[in-house]
Amino acid sequence: MQNDELDEKVTIMEELMQGFVGRMNVVKTGMAEFSKAFLDQSAR
Repeated sequence: MQNDELDEKVTIMEELMQGFVGRMNVVKTGMAEFSKAFLDQSAR
């Protein structure tokens, strides 16, 4: 019984981490685009 609960918790943590990594990739891409636009405007 304890192993089943532990396996379920590990699976949940893996899913949460995968979701977190996906969101961080979106943030990283957004920051790169924002930084480029900001620098382009500053150069003018």
